[in-house]
Amino acid sequence: MSNERTFLHDIATPLSLIRLNAKRLQKSIAIEPVDLTEQKLIEQIINAVSKIELLHADRKASLTDKD
Repeated sequence: MSNERTFLHDIATPLSLIRLNAKRLQKSIAIEPVDLTEQKLIEQIINAVSKIELLHADRKASLTDKD
């Protein structure tokens, strides 16, 4: 496995954990409201992780196409 594939594989799990925990926090603030700043921070985390996951998927697909 190439270094780049190893990197993509190794980063996938932490990304998933961040996304899942941010979504969980987002659901909990729907039940128990929090400060607007905290709400915006959670949304920024979810958006950032989504962008990174998109980059990850695009790069993984381009590596697969090369094979």
